[in-house]
Parts: sequence; C-alpha cells; structure tokens
Amino acid sequence: GHQRADFERAVNFAATLTEHLLRRHQPMHFTYLSSTQPLQLKPRAGRQGLNHVLTELAQIRPDERAPKALPASMLKRDAVMVITAANLALPAGWQKSAKVFDVRKRDINDVFREARALPSRTRLAQASL
Repeated sequence: GHQRADFERAVNFAATLTEHLLRRHQPMHFTYLSSTQPLQLKPRAGRQGLNHVLTELAQIRPDERAPKALPASMLKRDAVMVITAANLALPAGWQKSAKVFDVRKRDINDVFREARALPSRTRLAQASL
C-alpha cells in the first residue's frame, strides 16, 4: 500500500542525500533505526563509500516494530537530518540540531536547500515506518 511506497521513497531519498553529501566530501554518519540492531554506517568519501551505503540501503526492509521515537542520544553532537515516513516522536530540544524531513509531507527540493545549509559534519538518521 501507500505505506510501502512512502518507505521506498524515504530510502531512495536517503540514498540521494547520502550521495549529495559524499560528493561534497562532507563527513557523515548514517543510522537506520530498527527493532533489532540499528544499522550504523560511516562511509568514506568517494565512489567506494557511496557504493557501500547504497548496497546497505538496498537491503533495508520496513520494520513494523521499529522505535517510534528518535533517541535523544542522536542529538548529542553534530547536525542530524531525520528522514521519516512515520509519525516520529522527537526528543526535547531537537530543533537545535535536527532537521526533519517527512517524505509524506515535504517537497524534496526544500530538503536539498536545507542540506546545503547544514554544518559540515552531518549525521543522517533514517527513521523507519
């Protein structure tokens, strides 16, 4: 259904944004929140790093039991861009370091504008459905 489409859109967007950041040689960190072990990626810049992330992203499946809240620990450092297709609960103070992109509601161009304005050390968090 549309949930599946939203999920696919979120994953595709995460891949596109990852490519955008890596091409700009921005150090980044990718976390995919799931009910099991969160997927943590710290890709190196360049084609190899990008291929690694894309391979991992291609294997992500929707996770019904994934956390419905972003852990406060994610906001401890750097900038966080949250990509979601769900009603995600956000910890207090998230506005200071996080930008939230809900693929159900926002235009993708807005996000690239915001991504360009992010600090150079960016953490990308993909929150699931």
